[in-house]
Amino acid sequence: MKHGYGNKIVWTDEMLQTISDLYPTTPSADIADMIGVSDATVRTKAAELGIKHDPSFCCSQFMGRYTKRHGKFNKYS
Repeated sequence: MKHGYGNKIVWTDEMLQTISDLYPTTPSADIADMIGVSDATVRTKAAELGIKHDPSFCCSQFMGRYTKRHGKFNKYS
């Protein structure tokens, strides 16, 4: 994870481009893994940039966020 002063993330052009290119059709957790930040950070930055998921993504199996089930976090539940 790239940080500046304290724990503040220093956003590179590549990180922002990855979010811009992939967020509409890719789960935020996958993007987070790619660029080394948290899932929540990707969702927050996408909102700041005005990027939303495509309507087709919103109906897909990947729309669900991590959910706690049986004491474990399950991706894509």
